[in-house]
Amino acid sequence: LVIPITPKLVIAGALASNDFEKVRHDRDIAQGQGFRGIILSIITTAGLVSHAASLLLPSTPPLRSLSLRPGAPACPGDELSSRCSPVAVGDGRDEITGDTQRSRHVSTIVAIS
Repeated sequence: LVIPITPKLVIAGALASNDFEKVRHDRDIAQGQGFRGIILSIITTAGLVSHAASLLLPSTPPLRSLSLRPGAPACPGDELSSRCSPVAVGDGRDEITGDTQRSRHVSTIVAIS
């Protein structure tokens, strides 16, 4: 699963979760803080991981929990590629990773009910 990161996705995700951090809305401020551009919020990332789980896991029942480990920021122009692999520990848990062209954006353990 590949999701293009666009300015509209970053800003809409931030607004939908009442996230008014300037690094999510203003490119100049984000660049002034050392980022390449506005950055995707962890709440938007959690939504994208949930969506990926529904597509990548066979016959996914409701998700019980997500345990996210953030990595490098994702900015407009990046593509977020998601992969799923079973986790060796415990039943009903899978790992979903999200990578950009540059590095790992998120690692997530997904527990299903």
